[in-house]
Amino acid sequence: MDLEKELDRFYYHQTVNELRLINESGLYPGVSYTSFLYLNLIAYRKECTVSYLSKVLHVSMPAVTAKVNELQRQGYVQKTRSEKDKRVYYLQLSSTLSRDFRVYDEPYTRAVQKVKQRYSKAEIDTFCAMLKTFSDTYQKEDKA
Repeated sequence: MDLEKELDRFYYHQTVNELRLINESGLYPGVSYTSFLYLNLIAYRKECTVSYLSKVLHVSMPAVTAKVNELQRQGYVQKTRSEKDKRVYYLQLSSTLSRDFRVYDEPYTRAVQKVKQRYSKAEIDTFCAMLKTFSDTYQKEDKA
């Protein structure tokens, strides 16, 4: 098995699944792929802020603020004031969108269950170590 080809294949199918979800599901009317990227980052980043998004996406603060405000007006994003620093607002998905994201995660959840059924703990640990290598390599870009 060719590792690079399988990773490319995985990424391709993940991307197609995201586009299908956006375009065919009806869950996200009027949401662009760029907006979906923002929503993914907000969903999977604990204590996500406009500043973080600006830094990781290399987009100006005013542009990120405008996009986040648009997503908030659409009812997709909520802002919560930090208890520690009242100047900071954390971003999170609305409760409705969080539920809808479970639909997005269904293929992922099914794949995890199949892996757990088909492979030993040692094989899964090896796979996790491999994924960590990828994550650690990419993480250098995510020091925001």
